[in-house]
Amino acid sequence: MRYFLIAAVLMLLSVSFLSLNANQNVSSAINSTRSLIDRVNQSGYLIFYPNMTLADKFLNEAEMSNNSTETYILLDNATNAAKEQEISIYKYRGISFMIMIALAVVSLIILLVFVVPKQKNAKMNKFKKRQFKNK
Repeated sequence: MRYFLIAAVLMLLSVSFLSLNANQNVSSAINSTRSLIDRVNQSGYLIFYPNMTLADKFLNEAEMSNNSTETYILLDNATNAAKEQEISIYKYRGISFMIMIALAVVSLIILLVFVVPKQKNAKMNKFKKRQFKNK
């Protein structure tokens, strides 16, 4: 009878320890997903801002869920939604970088077209003035 009582107490302690450990794992998964969502949410670029409503919805549902399996599925969905928005931000950065390069090249061409002939004309005028003075 003693051994049965000791085994029951040990089993109860191990189950409570596993339950506590599972709750800590769920909490750390929720916290890491929340930090990812916050990081993506703060990474707006120029006029492009991520749409994090779907990721926030999944995170809120995961926080309210009592089933750990469902919680992990919802957290995975929230992570995927946040990463999709992060990828779209990187696409916008690449496109805007190409646009900035094109605008810089166009500006350089415009400057060369308008500035270089004036410098040539200024040199020609100085040369003509010298020739005129020598005569």
